[in-house]
Amino acid sequence: MWHRRGFFQSVAKAMALPALLPKPASASLRRYPYLQNVSSTRASIVWTTETEGIGAVRYSRDTSMNRAASAIVRELTPGETDLGSSYYRHTVHLNNLEPGAKYYYRVEHDGVPVADEPTLTFQTPSSGPFRFLAFGDSGTGRVQQLDLAAQMMREQVNLVLHLGDIAYMAGSFAEYEAFYFNVYRDMMRQVPFFPCPGNHSYWTREAFPYLTMHDLPQVAMAPATEKGRYYSFDWHHVHFVAVDTNAPLSRAVQGRSPMLQWLDQDLAATRQYWKVVFFHHPPFAGGPNETDPLSILAREHVVPILERHGVQLVLCGHEHSYQRSHPLRQGEIVEPGKGTIYMTSGGGGAGLYPVHPKPFIAFGQSIHEYLRLGVSAGRINIEAVLATGDVLDRTEVAPSPELSAPAVVNSAFAEAQLCAGGLISIYGRNFAPENEAARNFPLPASLGTVSLSLRGQNLPLLFVSPYQVNAQLPFDFTGDADLRLTTPNGSASVSIAAAEAAPGILAVAHPTGELVSASSPARPGQVLIIYAAGLGPLDGEIRAGQAAPSDRLLNTRLSVRVKVGGAMVTPAFAGLVPGLAGLYQVNVQLPSTLSPDTSLAVHAGSATSNWVRLAV
Repeated sequence: MWHRRGFFQSVAKAMALPALLPKPASASLRRYPYLQNVSSTRASIVWTTETEGIGAVRYSRDTSMNRAASAIVRELTPGETDLGSSYYRHTVHLNNLEPGAKYYYRVEHDGVPVADEPTLTFQTPSSGPFRFLAFGDSGTGRVQQLDLAAQMMREQVNLVLHLGDIAYMAGSFAEYEAFYFNVYRDMMRQVPFFPCPGNHSYWTREAFPYLTMHDLPQVAMAPATEKGRYYSFDWHHVHFVAVDTNAPLSRAVQGRSPMLQWLDQDLAATRQYWKVVFFHHPPFAGGPNETDPLSILAREHVVPILERHGVQLVLCGHEHSYQRSHPLRQGEIVEPGKGTIYMTSGGGGAGLYPVHPKPFIAFGQSIHEYLRLGVSAGRINIEAVLATGDVLDRTEVAPSPELSAPAVVNSAFAEAQLCAGGLISIYGRNFAPENEAARNFPLPASLGTVSLSLRGQNLPLLFVSPYQVNAQLPFDFTGDADLRLTTPNGSASVSIAAAEAAPGILAVAHPTGELVSASSPARPGQVLIIYAAGLGPLDGEIRAGQAAPSDRLLNTRLSVRVKVGGAMVTPAFAGLVPGLAGLYQVNVQLPSTLSPDTSLAVHAGSATSNWVRLAV
């Protein structure tokens, strides 16, 4: 372990840190262009020069370079850095990009190209599988770091996560230049790096060089002093979250930082299938740093938030080794697919630490490596790769579906009142990797990678997503039974019961189809159409998932009435909507007298629907 902070700071300052690669071809260029904060519609390109001037990026979908964007320039003086002279940071934000598109770009300074290659490229995220790298504790300039970097250059990946301690010893400007930008420059100008701060980042002015050199997603609720220290972003159907387990974590535990509150809200808000969180201090790893107070704080305060929101994978550094945990929940080993896997990739180039055996560690070795991760639908394949290209360890993250409580509700009004032929919604997580809706009738027995069965029979599906499935129950379902949701990663079941009817109002419309609203109110005496679900058995035969016929009307067999304010009205028709599956319509004429504050409900047999306020 590193000790005596002041000693190493003085050593770092005394070192004449050499550039590990030749200086740029342009005399003005100090730091090569590098990609930051790439999303499906935007990207940032950053570079630095030794002289002031006008910076710009020319870019296009082809090699025409017919679009241009000007740089925002910030001067950094010798008093702000340890580089001995002023330099100028140029940042260009490219907006309104196309998802899944390859872009060509060229960086110019005063109209002159600044890099060796006049044309560079990058790719915005798209749908479908993708790969990324993750590693930490790299920035020493040792041969082990350089060998790993050379092997990484052979990878075809979409992005890179750095797990902290990018530049040793003190995280100074000179160390970042030599041990980060010069080492990974050929990757960084075509693949975005998304880092998190390590403890060595804080050795220089509370990570001032780290924050100055990166252009990362911004968190609205973060105070100005914490902007860029923690953030989140999406890449296809993965929600990545970077947490700062240094000073912001200590402050958050004391109530002086919103980071933990933000983390909780951010994970609650995402609708992506995958949730991957990365930070520096591992909560579950064995080694010299296992008693680090910040690792303990991460275990006590960060992990409960991650588990509450079903984070499937956590990536960390700090221990200079490779470690992979068993699936864990509340610190205990659980069966595959049921918990969170914690990976430590701290072998990016710094001196190695021993791995202390722990019951929760499935595999660990003191070795230099990086992680190669492939995301494909509902699985992430992970390999720990050595500088030789050999694979040290392989694992797969395949989360099983989990049901919430209550898991199954009536689609019309979100309560656990179900009936035969009714539309239901199932809630939980780890269902389908992407949203998908049925496109035609009869409704499919499986959608995407999800199926739903009742008494051995697959139910027709309307919609699937990572957190919700909508389906229709059979018209002959009575009593109670287990409802089973199945994905390629496993299954989950819950017992449900059906009543004679479970009416629920979905919408109220004019005969023209326009919904009743404040801007289009109902009028006394008018005929309205109430769209509902769960009105019970029919006077004709039809299978669940089939569209109701257009040549004959299927009426409900139950007595249906509509209560409008204080009046009870018998509808002209109550049955299935022709051409749709599982949806009922109730045609009713309103009373001739209505108050401005009127609500209505549908009675089917002995059951009553939700009340809906009617704009009059």
